Amino acid sequence: MNYRALPVLFVIGWLLGLIPCGKLWAQGTPTLNEPFCGTKDLTPAQAKALLQQSSLALNRKKAARKAFTDITYVPIRPHIVRRSDGTGGYPLANLNEAMASTNRYFLHNGFGIQFYFAGAVPDYIDDDALYQSFYEPPTGRDVNNALNQYYINQFAPGSNLAGGALFPGDYVESTRSVIQTYGNSSNGLTFHFGNRLIPHELGHNFGLLHTFGLSNGNEPTNELVTRGPGANCETAGDLICDTPADPYGIPGAATIPFGSCYQYDPNSTPRDANGEAYHPSISNLMSYWPSCTYDFTPGQYDRIQAGLALRQSHTSYSLTAPATNVSPPTNVKVRLLNGASSVELTWQDNATNEMGYFIERSISPTTGFVAVGGVAPDVISFTDTLLSPETRYYYRIRPSNTILGHLSSIISISTCPTPLYPTSSPARTSASLYWAGNTGQTNTIRYRTAGTTNWTTINAIPNGQFSSMYSLTGLNSSTAYEWQLQGVCSNTLGSEYTDIQSFTTLSCETPSQTYTSVIKSTSADISWYTATADPGRTAEVRYRVVGTPTWTTISNISSETVNAHTYTLTNLTNNTTYEWQLRHTCSATESSGYAPIATFTTSCRTPIGLTNNAITATRATLGWSLSAAPDIGTIYELRYRPVGSSGWSTVSNIVGGYSGIIYTLTGLAINTQYEWQVRTVCTANAQSDYSVTKQFTTVCNAPPTNGLTVALVSSTSVQLNWNGVNDPGTQYDIRYRPVGTADWLLASTTSVTGFGGTYIVRGLTNSITYEWQIRTVCSPTNLSTFIAGPSFTTKCQLPSYQSANPLVTSASLSWQSVGIDVTYDVRYRVAGTTNWSTLSPVTSSSANIIGLTGNTSYEWQLRTHCSDGIVTDFSAVSTFTTSLCSAPVSLQTTAIAINSAQLNWFFSYANTETRYEARYRVVGSANWNLLSNLTSINNSGTASLTTLLANTLYEWQIRTLCSLTESSDFSPSVTFQTQQVCPNMHTVKAGFWNDNAVWSCGRVPLSSDMVQLKHLVTIPTNYQAQVKQISYDAGQQLIFSSGSTLRFGQ
Repeated sequence: MNYRALPVLFVIGWLLGLIPCGKLWAQGTPTLNEPFCGTKDLTPAQAKALLQQSSLALNRKKAARKAFTDITYVPIRPHIVRRSDGTGGYPLANLNEAMASTNRYFLHNGFGIQFYFAGAVPDYIDDDALYQSFYEPPTGRDVNNALNQYYINQFAPGSNLAGGALFPGDYVESTRSVIQTYGNSSNGLTFHFGNRLIPHELGHNFGLLHTFGLSNGNEPTNELVTRGPGANCETAGDLICDTPADPYGIPGAATIPFGSCYQYDPNSTPRDANGEAYHPSISNLMSYWPSCTYDFTPGQYDRIQAGLALRQSHTSYSLTAPATNVSPPTNVKVRLLNGASSVELTWQDNATNEMGYFIERSISPTTGFVAVGGVAPDVISFTDTLLSPETRYYYRIRPSNTILGHLSSIISISTCPTPLYPTSSPARTSASLYWAGNTGQTNTIRYRTAGTTNWTTINAIPNGQFSSMYSLTGLNSSTAYEWQLQGVCSNTLGSEYTDIQSFTTLSCETPSQTYTSVIKSTSADISWYTATADPGRTAEVRYRVVGTPTWTTISNISSETVNAHTYTLTNLTNNTTYEWQLRHTCSATESSGYAPIATFTTSCRTPIGLTNNAITATRATLGWSLSAAPDIGTIYELRYRPVGSSGWSTVSNIVGGYSGIIYTLTGLAINTQYEWQVRTVCTANAQSDYSVTKQFTTVCNAPPTNGLTVALVSSTSVQLNWNGVNDPGTQYDIRYRPVGTADWLLASTTSVTGFGGTYIVRGLTNSITYEWQIRTVCSPTNLSTFIAGPSFTTKCQLPSYQSANPLVTSASLSWQSVGIDVTYDVRYRVAGTTNWSTLSPVTSSSANIIGLTGNTSYEWQLRTHCSDGIVTDFSAVSTFTTSLCSAPVSLQTTAIAINSAQLNWFFSYANTETRYEARYRVVGSANWNLLSNLTSINNSGTASLTTLLANTLYEWQIRTLCSLTESSDFSPSVTFQTQQVCPNMHTVKAGFWNDNAVWSCGRVPLSSDMVQLKHLVTIPTNYQAQVKQISYDAGQQLIFSSGSTLRFGQ
């Protein structure tokens, strides 16, 4: 808040009435429109007399043992000036708020003064003239049993006053103070009324002087800065020695902005009579300086008590106005808002004669209550924002025109944040509780059977990493429970409990979604679904032949998890209809009802999906499948015959699954139509019917035209290719000739596989176009027709599709092969040079060149030598650039233990000759330890370091040795720290296994550590923990998340 934009709160210390001052000094830098005081200066004699009278009254009060022992409730009669029509005037909401703030300043160490309003309603003075121009209170409005405080709109024009008060005197008018409020608008000054102006004026009412002395800022103070010997603080200034000398009103004294507030300008020029610089307390309520916070000193509190004693000794008035008999508020409720940053109180208003309410707060349930706010009559809520974190507060509500006899009940709340979003997921004898926890807290859960009074409490439950969960176990099934959750901030402070949550445990669940699958001749899979998990739950199935009275029962079938479950019934009878039911057994005394009856019929399934494949002159590959998996040990029986024949040939004991079953018949007659069937033999006593009949005809297959190709055409040779299905060992006749000639050249070859083949023709003439044909020879009397393949022209061809894969000192070159009986010349050189290096003869379609230089551009060519002496030209120049001999990358240190670690690296351009050199040392030492002749596999390398020092920081580097003359620089350093020896590895708090802070040695356990769990620890999802040995304190456990494991052993 900008204090300079607001009126300065000057004070009138009336002794003889209001008279104008002759001089104006502003706070900070003076301006012409700030209010100024109108108090006649006290003479030293008057100030001394006032001090003597107050001290005497206080001593008498002390002698009667009535001083400094309790809180004194002092009544104030509020007089509010309004317009004649009753409009305007200081609102009661503002008045209650300002007086609540004032009350905070008049308590010191648990004792002091607390103000309350006298009467059921304020004294409203409806007068237009006084509203527009107030000079002094009208006659007859003062009461003689309370302080009289007048809340006016504004002083008389030109007076430039803000407020005023009278020092203690034994006459009724001395109880007066006047507060200029600017009507009901307040101009945003509510904070100043309660935190400066009103307590300032009441300070005068109880004998306090301004900190700058006996004047109202009209004359400079004569108080010296020094304290102790030579000080004059008891006779100058405000006559109180713990308030620093105040130079207010002396030219050159000023304040400057400091953050969002002010401070006394250290460059201010005023000095006291000894030449010392002033250091005033600008926050003192009896000063005129602007500030953001205000206070009284202990000496001022003592002087207020003396002023109170003096007023209590007067006889022309008293401070005994009775508290109004107001019915106290009831049904007080409290709750946290905005993440525990504020507290909302609500209550029931039972009165019609309250003048408003003070909301009082303490951190003790019985003492120390201080007003933190005030509200108008009939208001039933208040929000407290002046909170400290992790604190328990106690609240009570006092009607502002009463004292202790009319208080509400006390209610408390903690600003330790309450956990959020409690939910539950019950099972039969357990329930998972979930919530969103607050950072830095543990949690307390309490639960009970609904309708009972005693809680079962579980403490010190940690929050999860993202959300929190706790499982209640040992509950009764089909029972309603209620539970609450509390956040715990410290050993002495917890949050408020959440609202009561409820759940009902489940009964023993009846299996659902029952069905039968994989029905075989003597077995069937029965399946069911469970919607909830229940440890120890088993299933009981009973089954029988439909129409028979006796059930066969099978018990103790696992059915614990949320899942679909399956059980296989065996030893059934083929071609029989069965019915079955299922129920759950949850405990020795609790079972579910049976699920509805389901039925199925056993059968040995007949094969389906018959196919004919790869039909040749004497062979046929036949296929079939089943509609479902067969019995274990199922075999098949196949029978076949020439169509029209009466006798079947049978093949038994064919092994297969239930899909894609094949069998190849051999020894068949060529050019013959056959039919065949197959059946399933499930057991010795259970066979299916034979399948439908399928037919095929044996044939000598000619190669298909689209399967004939040529390849590797050179000047003297070619490779002819074909595919097709025939018997293994089938002979093929191949004939070829130059196009346009009459005579064929014939060759024969045999195919080993029966699925095609290749034949190489040699001795051809360059630049001649040839045609060729092929036929199948199944027997001397069973041949296919000749089928023409694609023609070709002989030529010594230049290789194409050249490519290079360069490394640092080598490169792999490759190209497309162009013949059977050809060789190649490969030449290469550094780009831009004239001399070639040649590899010749190269007999394959690739070559590896070595001895290259890194980071260098090369060019290369190749040509073809055909067997008839023809040589092609060299190909067009191709280029490549070798890689720079650089340091390895992806440097990592893994498997860091107490005395060992593994170094890891990657180098993209390694070949079999590449070597590496690594070095390591303790960080800060001068000498390196060298590791030489290191290698890599598939570009990745590792090296193991041993005999390292425990708990020591190391660094390592590595370089590449690409050749005897070429190497990289060493890489930048990679650091790692070996693990410390931990003779006593145990948990120090609950949490996750991979959190170093959980463990006593500040690191995660190694496979060499013997671990003791003193707290609940969770292994995170998909994390592998390791230990040598583990032990548990009573009541502690290790929780495994999904996919987590614990590995034992060194």
